[in-house]
Amino acid sequence: MIETNTALVTGGTDGIGKALVVKLAESGYTVCFIGRDRTKGQSTLQMAKQIHPEGHHRFYQVDLCNMSDIKEFARSFKKNHTTLRLLYLNAGTIPPSHYTESSEGIETAFAVNYLHRYLLTHLLLDELKAATPSRIVITSAPGRSTNKLNLNDINLTRGYKPLLATDCAAEANEIFTVHMAKHLENLGITINTINPGIVNTNISRNSPMPLRIAMNIMDKLNISKKPSLVADELYKLGTSSSFSSVTGRLFVKGKEITTNSSIVNVQKANKLLDVSLELCNLKE
Repeated sequence: MIETNTALVTGGTDGIGKALVVKLAESGYTVCFIGRDRTKGQSTLQMAKQIHPEGHHRFYQVDLCNMSDIKEFARSFKKNHTTLRLLYLNAGTIPPSHYTESSEGIETAFAVNYLHRYLLTHLLLDELKAATPSRIVITSAPGRSTNKLNLNDINLTRGYKPLLATDCAAEANEIFTVHMAKHLENLGITINTINPGIVNTNISRNSPMPLRIAMNIMDKLNISKKPSLVADELYKLGTSSSFSSVTGRLFVKGKEITTNSSIVNVQKANKLLDVSLELCNLKE
C-alpha cells in the first residue's frame, strides 16, 4: 500500500493524542495510532473512520514500556505501510510515588517518556525517508530539563522520586531532539519537541496524591489547557509550511526556548545514544 499522507500517533486513545487523531483525520490523513486500552482504541478508530472513511486508519495495541512490544509493532506497521509522513511521539506518563519498572527492567518514566520515542524513530526511519519531507514531533511529558539526568543510573537506584524521573526523561528527550536533528538534516526529516504545559488529561492518574489533587484543582479553575488546543499546536508544528525547515528546536507553550548547556553537550548526547542502543538491544 503506497500512501504519502500517513501519520502515526502514540498515546492516541486519550487526551492530546485522541484530539490529534481527530484533527489529522479531519485533514485527510490516514491515521495510525497506538494505545494500551483496546476498548478506547476501537472507539477512537471508529471515530476516525467516520470522519475520513477513505483513510486506512489502524489502531495498534502496544505497551510502550516494553521495547519488545514496540519492535513487534514496527514489524506489523511495515507490513501495512511503506511511508510515514508524520510521526507524533506523544504518549507519556507521570509515575507513582513508588518505584516501578517494565518487565525488561527499565524505569517506567524513562521507558515511556523517552525510550519509546528513540526506538520508534530508529525503527521507522526508512518509512520516514520514503515520505520526505517528513516530520517528527515529540510531546514532552510533564517535566523540566534540569541537568539531573545521570546516564550511569538511569533507573535512579540512588534515590527515586517520581518528579525526578519525569525531569530526567524530559532532559533525555531534549538532548535526543537537538542531536538527532543533526543526523536527519540532509534527509528531509525534521524533529522538534514541544512541552505544552499543564493540560487537562488523565496523565496524572497514577501520580502521587498531592500532584493529583493539584491537577484536579487546576482543571476545575480552568488553568490547564484543553487537549484540543494542544493538538492544534502539534498539528501546526507537523504540517505548517512555516515550520518546514525548523528542526532541533524546543518549544514551551508554543514559544521556542533556548537550550541549556546539558542539552548541547556532545559527550553527554553520545553517551545517551549508546545507553539507548543498549537498553533497546539494538546494533549500532
